[in-house]
Amino acid sequence: MNDTKESKMNGKHTPGPWRAFRGEQKRAQREVQHAQGWTIAKVLRAGSDAEADANLRLIAAAPEMLDALRELARVATIIVEHDEYLHPAEIGELWRRAKEARALLARVDRGES
Repeated sequence: MNDTKESKMNGKHTPGPWRAFRGEQKRAQREVQHAQGWTIAKVLRAGSDAEADANLRLIAAAPEMLDALRELARVATIIVEHDEYLHPAEIGELWRRAKEARALLARVDRGES
């Protein structure tokens, strides 16, 4: 599936990748930007700087997280449909997708965008 084409045709979210951008100054503006540099969202500081930065990273990772969730759902559906027998390739695919999802979550938690 071509997410970029589907997104434009169906009015869905702006396709990724998105990146977290934070100015250098104290109480700096935080934005989620498309890879081409235009603003997707501005993140306001409602709590601490750390909380605002965490919100920024989470929002910036949304397109990748959505893709990971879709893939996990796809593989889980295959497993449910074949509940009496799982082919080793299906188990391997599920494990690979789960590993990708865990890596993405760890990246968001570590503060990488």
